[in-house]
Amino acid sequence: MIIYKSVFTMANKYTFWKLISDKKIVIPIIQRDYAQGREGKEFVRKSFLEQLGKAIFENEPTELDFVYGTEKDGTMYPLDGQQRLTTLWLLHWFVAYKAGKLVEVKDTLKKFSYETRTSSREFCEKLCELEFTETCDIVTHITNQTWFFSRWKQDPTIQAMLRMLCGTNNSNSKDGEFIDGIEELFKGKYDFETYWRTMTLDYKITFNFLPMNTTELPISDDLYIKMNARGKDLTNFENFKAELVRWIYHEDNKQVWEGNINIDTKRANYVSAIDNEWTDIFWANGKSLGRVDELFFAFINRYFLNEYISSKTEDGKYLLNDKSPSNDNRYSYLMKDNKVAYTTLEIYPFWQDNKSFAKKLTKLETILNNISKSKCLNNKLFVPSWNNNFKFIPEYAKDEKDSYKLTTDDSGKNVNDIYTVSQVERIAFYAFCKYFYDGDFQDTSLKEWNRFIWNIISVSDDGLPFIRTIGRMQNAIELIDRIDTHSVYKSLEKQNTFENPSNCLQEQFNEEIEKAKQILYGNTDDLPTKPADWNDEKSGEWNWENAIIEIENFAFFEGTIRFLYYSESNKVDWSENNFIVKRNYAKSLFCEKDKYKSSMKTLMKYVPIGTWCDKTYSVDWESGSQWKRLLTDNKLTSHIDIFLKDVQGNRSNSTEEIEEFQRYFEHKYKDKNKGTYWILKDYERFDYVYTCYTNKMENASNDLVYPILPKRTTLLNECENKDDRFIVDDDFKVLVDGNYLYKGFRLKFTFKGNKFEWYQGNNVEYDVYLIENNEYKLKDSEAENDIDKYYCFNIDKNENANSFIQKLEDLIKEAYSNDISE
Repeated sequence: MIIYKSVFTMANKYTFWKLISDKKIVIPIIQRDYAQGREGKEFVRKSFLEQLGKAIFENEPTELDFVYGTEKDGTMYPLDGQQRLTTLWLLHWFVAYKAGKLVEVKDTLKKFSYETRTSSREFCEKLCELEFTETCDIVTHITNQTWFFSRWKQDPTIQAMLRMLCGTNNSNSKDGEFIDGIEELFKGKYDFETYWRTMTLDYKITFNFLPMNTTELPISDDLYIKMNARGKDLTNFENFKAELVRWIYHEDNKQVWEGNINIDTKRANYVSAIDNEWTDIFWANGKSLGRVDELFFAFINRYFLNEYISSKTEDGKYLLNDKSPSNDNRYSYLMKDNKVAYTTLEIYPFWQDNKSFAKKLTKLETILNNISKSKCLNNKLFVPSWNNNFKFIPEYAKDEKDSYKLTTDDSGKNVNDIYTVSQVERIAFYAFCKYFYDGDFQDTSLKEWNRFIWNIISVSDDGLPFIRTIGRMQNAIELIDRIDTHSVYKSLEKQNTFENPSNCLQEQFNEEIEKAKQILYGNTDDLPTKPADWNDEKSGEWNWENAIIEIENFAFFEGTIRFLYYSESNKVDWSENNFIVKRNYAKSLFCEKDKYKSSMKTLMKYVPIGTWCDKTYSVDWESGSQWKRLLTDNKLTSHIDIFLKDVQGNRSNSTEEIEEFQRYFEHKYKDKNKGTYWILKDYERFDYVYTCYTNKMENASNDLVYPILPKRTTLLNECENKDDRFIVDDDFKVLVDGNYLYKGFRLKFTFKGNKFEWYQGNNVEYDVYLIENNEYKLKDSEAENDIDKYYCFNIDKNENANSFIQKLEDLIKEAYSNDISE
């Protein structure tokens, strides 16, 4: 639905008293119960009442966004704004009651009613007849009336109204007891005549009333459902939206928007778009549930998380780094998408000034406006062939029975679940936001951008997605930001390649540059033969772009094909004797998954034995991701080139040599408790590895092995033989050929009754920590490095059993010296 610009000339500025004086206000049946007074909404009430209090007591004007509604025969039916109108009605009723004006104004107040909720309607009418009595507990006074029925205590709207009147006993650590009730708001304040004049005569609390059943803006049943069928309780998104609107209209923020604009129109357009054009973006995915709140909220949280990750300080340092996420409340909050229980807007403006926050809001506005204009609502436009799960426009999650799933937010409230995103997909989300920030939707440019993005972010190392840390997300964003989203190939062509790529992201970026050049300038006479099943109508003409895309989407390649166009000497070669020969053979080698294993045994015959000792121990021969790692390994380029060109099978290594190679690093032993296991010699950076697999090296994985470190092994054997007070836990040692091998990155042992952990990381054999209550014993929680923060020490290169035991004794003495002296 689009609200035309002319509609804002129809909106009139109203106070609540002017609106109820001019029209009868009836809450229609389709509206939810009054929710601002519910339990769990203390902070919502606190924020709203603070805003109203400043207008009443400090004469600070406040504007409460738009109130939409239909009109018929002098009656207004709120479409959006029921919560605010109900609170304003209670506020006016309370002040009129306290000012002794209830008899005078009760007929006007009675013009506020509920369409079919008899108990709520009768309750409001009875309040208007309440005789004045001095009391400091208005709710007790009301519920003690003879006309107050006990069954009304079960009515959620009446209970919410009573709670809004009296508030609750709540506090937070910062402010102590805080105000979340109207009676609390006026505690110690007695000039109700003045307050009444301020509320009814002065335009201090206003909103824009927008009638929606006009020829310029016709009402529809679909719109009515969109605006109202969000569930009975206020959602996290509605609470977020309410605070955001208040921020936008706050007088202090009037000048923060950049550009030569009419600020009133700017703010009105922004607020209107939230409920109209932007809601339509998510409506296609939420219509079947009649709601979009979780989808909209997730999109906003994902946007702000990416802005947070990519933002830098004035000196060029990132606000967020790999060391901070676990301790960063803002990062933890935004990572949860729709599962976060909204509490405050303060989590979003992580910049120091409101102008920066307004800039981010303007960027979000541009993105959503361009998505809205493009009608680009089909998520299939944003995925590669190998990942159809990504949802750029969030979608509600379904279970195996095709039923919508529920989950709980941080407050324990049930919310509709949505499909989550991985770290890789968060970068895809960033990239497509960048596309719509840069310009409008164009079919060709979006396809090119989509291909480039997924090729870049799908890279992996050690069989895992490369983008799995904050730092690597930032690495990817830096590369993405170099490219013009609407002219990808021309932009790539102008980029310089990395001469010595430091990671697979840079390697893939180099590849995208080379492919862009081939697409732009490649000789069509050198094209591979068009596949027999190629469909020109469906896939387009057979040219270099489509030839490259066709092989990118093959098997496990997922956009990476440099092992096909690099020659033996590591030069770019798209010729028939190089690229096309290897392309055709690779398609026959990897046409079916169950062929991968036999292909690996074939590859082994081209690679020298010594090279294999560094490469194959962690390879799952059936894994496409592990194959991709081998094919793109720079140290194997010449061997891979020969392998993929040797269609006739002129292989170098013999079967006997391969068997000797297997014997070189495998040692079988029997663990009486666990069966048959293997010790693998020269496993990557470790001399030995104890693996819990029973099928030798074929399925070995870095995640499921225990390093066996020679220095540690020797030292621990010496200590156990030398001192019977030194005991390594049985779970961490294995008897092999009469000697103990010690396994684990975090090995635990006991000395003199004290628990210790020997932590090994990054192939450095050091760091022994004293353990207390299953945690490292703290020395100074404020210290930055472990040696000062915990009771621990480093292992010296020349450490022997005597010096090691002495260090343990010294550490115990240091840690418990106070206990000993006492």
